[in-house]
Amino acid sequence: MADEVKLFVHQKIPVLVHNGKPIAESLVILEYIDETWRNNPVLLPQDPFERSMARFWAKFIDEKILITARKVSFNTGKEQEQAIEELTEQLKLLENKLKGKPYFAGEAIG
Repeated sequence: MADEVKLFVHQKIPVLVHNGKPIAESLVILEYIDETWRNNPVLLPQDPFERSMARFWAKFIDEKILITARKVSFNTGKEQEQAIEELTEQLKLLENKLKGKPYFAGEAIG
């Protein structure tokens, strides 16, 4: 029941549940995985500048793209059309960042 209450309070997706405890928000989950399983390849870059860039783009996705995508889903008419245009521009910006790379960090996921 406590976990359900925590999830309701945060109302965030995605949620990672580890050892019965929920961890919410993409970037927080990535940092948790990096800190919990240190012997596996890291998800975030080790270089401080590259790590900050990964955080920037994760935040951009969470705070811009996902919010705009919700506007597309839940609006109609002119509001939906405007949200589609905004989402298209945001996705173009993200795609330009990935130009020529399979992942943000280059050839590897982390």
